[in-house]
Amino acid sequence: MEPRKAERKEVLAAFIVNTLVWVMRLVTGIFINSMALVADSWHSMSDNITTLIVLISSKAASKPPDSSHPYGHGKIVDVGSLFMGVILLGMSIFNS
Repeated sequence: MEPRKAERKEVLAAFIVNTLVWVMRLVTGIFINSMALVADSWHSMSDNITTLIVLISSKAASKPPDSSHPYGHGKIVDVGSLFMGVILLGMSIFNS
């Protein structure tokens, strides 16, 4: 079994659960006219975006070594983490 396969399964499960939570919060917030619940649903969606970045970077990191990457692609996870950090920093600046 490849090393990151279990990681991707866990992240995919988290993505599915987060999507369900997002939809339930959004629909409930709209139905009961609660702006707080609708806003919280969008927070859940931002969690989904970061989960998707983890999923994509984990998939890319599991590629075997090739001629241009003789040690493999494992460091791409760090690039994904940096990208998530920049997104979170941007969101915090935008929302302040």
